[in-house]
Amino acid sequence: MEKVLFLAKEKNSEDRDCVKYMEFKGFECGHYFSGLHIVGACFSGFEKEFRKLVEENYDNLETILTKEDFKKLFELQDEIKALGFGIEKDSDKYKRGIEIINEYENTIEKRLLSKENKDLFNKIIEEEKEYVAKEYGLSEIEVDDIFDNYGQDYQDRAIVGCVFKDFDDMIENEKWAYGYEEQDYFDDYAFGYDLLESEDYYQLESGKIVFYSY
Repeated sequence: MEKVLFLAKEKNSEDRDCVKYMEFKGFECGHYFSGLHIVGACFSGFEKEFRKLVEENYDNLETILTKEDFKKLFELQDEIKALGFGIEKDSDKYKRGIEIINEYENTIEKRLLSKENKDLFNKIIEEEKEYVAKEYGLSEIEVDDIFDNYGQDYQDRAIVGCVFKDFDDMIENEKWAYGYEEQDYFDDYAFGYDLLESEDYYQLESGKIVFYSY
């Protein structure tokens, strides 16, 4: 449960969030089933918007799921949401929630964990690496390093927030972003090294620094 799985990509899109992933969560906080979450490096939610996308523009999605598969997924989500809150373990609602999760795992999740979906995702990753290389003027080696170092399962353009040309460029821009640009006696370099201690920033061998989206 709560695996982040590649779901679909919008074809020929310039949108940062064109690659969609999903989680199907189980019993949460001891009293309800959470169910479907459409997610990405920079967003979580938008289930209603994604349903509309499937219904109105399915042919513009790269995905191994058929329209019928999506219909089944949305039906399971509607049913699990209808169980509501305040569910007690071993109650009829709880047992039905577990049945819905098992049905999801044996149908939709099984397809998304298949070699077919992994192969499609690998193709998407290569497309996304090409996009990032072109967008930020990076080499293939640099882009591979950026994707390999990212600390979550997302592997698409949205993981890159921005790329600084060097250490000084990062300090100059982030001082302004953090509101430190007018402070007297400010230690620029200590600030910069502190940033690099965070998983949000990663320095490439070329000296360029990536700010990741988490």
